[in-house]
Amino acid sequence: MKYYVREYEKLMKYKFPACSRAKGEIIEQSVCILDMDGIGLGMVAGKTKEFIKIASDIAQNYYPEMLGNMFLINTSFFFGAVWSLVKGFIDEKTRKKIIVEKSEYAKKLLEVIEPENLPSFLGGKCTCSHIEGGCLYSDIGPWNPEGGLK
Repeated sequence: MKYYVREYEKLMKYKFPACSRAKGEIIEQSVCILDMDGIGLGMVAGKTKEFIKIASDIAQNYYPEMLGNMFLINTSFFFGAVWSLVKGFIDEKTRKKIIVEKSEYAKKLLEVIEPENLPSFLGGKCTCSHIEGGCLYSDIGPWNPEGGLK
């Protein structure tokens, strides 16, 4: 949860202002992608369910309106069952921003993310080949033009 809060704070202090300057308009919402691949029934019913509840509580109570969309991708049948229970605890306005997709998620992601900004392993064109670890470790954007973790 500390990481989750720290990332929201970075969004507000560094990333949103840099993106706003680069685009010439106010940017105040983000897209979150959570890959649920490999999350088994035990994790869905336990820690994952708890994390989604706490994370959505933090987002809606302390950082309202910052979430543009949240994609939960590679979800399993079991996740769908748990999601039907968990979503009842999430504020309706926030719940409408959460998109749950099994393995056919690329089309939905590309509706809100430009292909050159979406990692190739998620169906986009970006590889961040100039950065060790690729897109997962790039942290590239107007706030960090060269990319790489600092």
